[in-house]
Amino acid sequence: MADMHTYIQHYKRGLEYFAGGHYEQALISLKKAIVQFPDFPDAYFLISRIYEEMERFADAISIYEKLLNLSPNDIEIRCSYAKTLLKAGEEKKGVHVLKKALRMNKHDPIARMELIHYYFKQKNRLRKALSLADAGIKLLPEYVPFYTVAGDILRKQKKFLKAQDYYETALELDSGYDPAKRGLNATIRAMENPQDAKGDRSSEDESREELIVAAGLYSSGHYDQAIIRLLDLKDRPGIKREASMLLGRAFARKGLYKRAHDVLLLFTKDHAPDLMVLYNLGLAANRMGRYEEAIRYLGEALKRDDEFQEALIEMGVACQMIGENAAAKDYFVRALKNDRNDPRPYAHLARMAYDRGDRAKVKEFLKRAIECNPNTPEIPLVRGYIIVKEERYDEAIPHLQKCLDMSHDHFEAHKLLGHARLQLGDEIGALECFKAAASLNPADQEIEHILGTLAAYDTP
Repeated sequence: MADMHTYIQHYKRGLEYFAGGHYEQALISLKKAIVQFPDFPDAYFLISRIYEEMERFADAISIYEKLLNLSPNDIEIRCSYAKTLLKAGEEKKGVHVLKKALRMNKHDPIARMELIHYYFKQKNRLRKALSLADAGIKLLPEYVPFYTVAGDILRKQKKFLKAQDYYETALELDSGYDPAKRGLNATIRAMENPQDAKGDRSSEDESREELIVAAGLYSSGHYDQAIIRLLDLKDRPGIKREASMLLGRAFARKGLYKRAHDVLLLFTKDHAPDLMVLYNLGLAANRMGRYEEAIRYLGEALKRDDEFQEALIEMGVACQMIGENAAAKDYFVRALKNDRNDPRPYAHLARMAYDRGDRAKVKEFLKRAIECNPNTPEIPLVRGYIIVKEERYDEAIPHLQKCLDMSHDHFEAHKLLGHARLQLGDEIGALECFKAAASLNPADQEIEHILGTLAAYDTP
């Protein structure tokens, strides 16, 4: 039972690292799980997903093939394998795998939808795509996506009345299904304006339409759904720039700052960064404990807009963390002049007041921050910092954990939590915190030293 508990812990840790975009750390944990349980399909599946996101398609394909030996009847694995083959350019083999999956279970919609989408992208295979969709409708008459994709195919063939019928049937089954709503609206526009419908919609036009959907999800706060779509769109011709920018911002909104940093840094190699890219790079660098880097990006952002509220606050944080307290205070005060109801400057000023020994100001600033918004992650971070400094380590842990729940990639919170757990004798828990912090900022020498002293507690 102990071994089972250990390999599951390794898997869960790998899952957490993967969610935060810490791929190398995730792979280490997942491979440890496999060492203890060589036939653990969930671990293999997650490894293949990581390789796929890293665009190491040959490695992903190899893992999928091992998985199929373990679970030869798993349709989801077979379809993921096929999708990776298609991405790797092995189209003939990918289509063969999807067809085999469909023969294994003609009622499963996953393989059918993947084949439909594949044929839909081929100019001369629209009839094949429609035939698959119609067959799917006969087998699963309640499955709304089949009606919608059939409408999309017919709309591409300019058979607008038939397309309208499919979209309307889809909406009768599910009145809130957005793809059917969009398809129906586009069909009606095409029928009302025949001149606009004469030219074929290019793949770039279709990608841009999908990007608009992803942007709508981002704007409405559905960041997880936006991220899923944007991961697929970020390499599409014609929309790479916009999709990559939006993906980086979506990761930042989710508190996955390492993933935001990686996406936006790659973006700057091919495109000139705008104000929001510079700000989000600065924000991500701050949360990852890379304060000098943050200052470079935020300084450039403030050159373009010297009253940009978010950049003022983050510049204050970066200056505070490198000991430039006078400059930090100036940035926080400037931010408060813009918006006296922003809780973040008050929280950071409370920390500065504590470091000066001004208890009255600490209480005043924290009170103001809570009155503005008690749910901002800076409040539990500052409280955790103060309580750690006062050596009440067990009381600090809930505050720091609350900050991490809201902001997963927060270097300072991981570091403070590691110190608290270490002082409480929880070396294994402390090790995990410091490893998480080191994955965000490998150059931090204090953490490097601590990890060296805790090496004996690292599980093999």
